[in-house]
Amino acid sequence: MIADGEYVPDLKNISDGQLFALIAAKDDLAHAAYRVLYDRYAQLIWSLCCDAGSKLVRWNKEQFVEELFSQTMIKIYVHPTYDPIRGKVSTWISGIARNTAFDLLKEWNDHTQTTVEPIPEFSSEEDESTTSSPLHLLLTQALEMLSDREKDILLTYLMYEDGTKYLPGTVLQELCTRHGITADNARQIKSRAMKKLRQQIQLLEMDK
Repeated sequence: MIADGEYVPDLKNISDGQLFALIAAKDDLAHAAYRVLYDRYAQLIWSLCCDAGSKLVRWNKEQFVEELFSQTMIKIYVHPTYDPIRGKVSTWISGIARNTAFDLLKEWNDHTQTTVEPIPEFSSEEDESTTSSPLHLLLTQALEMLSDREKDILLTYLMYEDGTKYLPGTVLQELCTRHGITADNARQIKSRAMKKLRQQIQLLEMDK
């Protein structure tokens, strides 16, 4: 882990391929590289997860989307196998999201529903159109209701959680330091932000 005060190079301008190489190395820069990759693609991934939730499940869509987003982000970090030679990173990410949605749906079908709908293809064309889709616009409007601190804390929790309640200790400490809060404050802010996001999405869906 990078010590306090230690120089950390600016990774914001390096390529996606370089970011994935740093993440794969699992060295001191892996987490910093992952944060940059997350900033670049979290909204796309969230949109893909929302799209999958709207097509695949009939009940508890928000919970499905949250879990799908979390599991997709974890898989990207644990298995950063993207190869720039093979195509766009958005296409690779959509494949990860689709496969994760398929696995998660099988689990949900055992517990929450009996009707299985076909898994939609997350093609590169769909990737391009996702950012202008009604679902993406709805999500963007809902996220705009949160403060920058709320968005950072909420998305960080969703990025790392895998069905457990707490973040890894080092990540939680970094989050608290960044915002000058305690661990309890971070959890409370996360819960309030999630509640606000759900309420706003419900209101926007009622107006559709």
